[in-house]
Amino acid sequence: MKRLNRKSRMTSRSKDSISDAVSYSIRLLSIRGRSEKELKERLTKKGFNQGTMEKAIDVLRGYGYINDRRLAEHLISYAFTDRKLGRRGTTSFLHKRGIPVEIITESGIESLDERPGAEELVRKRAPRISELPEDKKRRRLYGMLSRRGYSSETISYVLKKVL
Repeated sequence: MKRLNRKSRMTSRSKDSISDAVSYSIRLLSIRGRSEKELKERLTKKGFNQGTMEKAIDVLRGYGYINDRRLAEHLISYAFTDRKLGRRGTTSFLHKRGIPVEIITESGIESLDERPGAEELVRKRAPRISELPEDKKRRRLYGMLSRRGYSSETISYVLKKVL
């Protein structure tokens, strides 16, 4: 008798099973934190119908496995400290991860000080482009910080302070 692997068992069962949707979601959540929107997209892609998906999400929410506010706090910390993104970059990152707009606005991103991260990036990058003319070096650093979502006020402040 041939044994079915996990993927085969999943495809052989009905896509109406709430327990299959919950176990698939838990497997996804064990890899990394996901927003409710991300889980819905993955369940839809896997072929679960709308009703099953909503019931599975309710079960996971009831156990506390899905919490977009808690995920947003974690992602903001990760974006600011590890990825060195500015406020605009962090907001964009949260949007891409499926965090609702109201949670993003209530999270307090606007009150965070983005200058230390920008200074660290400039201090790290400036020695690598030290041979360039001053105006070209400023343009490159300005572009780097702008692409990471820093405001023009922060960029101007940091470039005056560091260069």
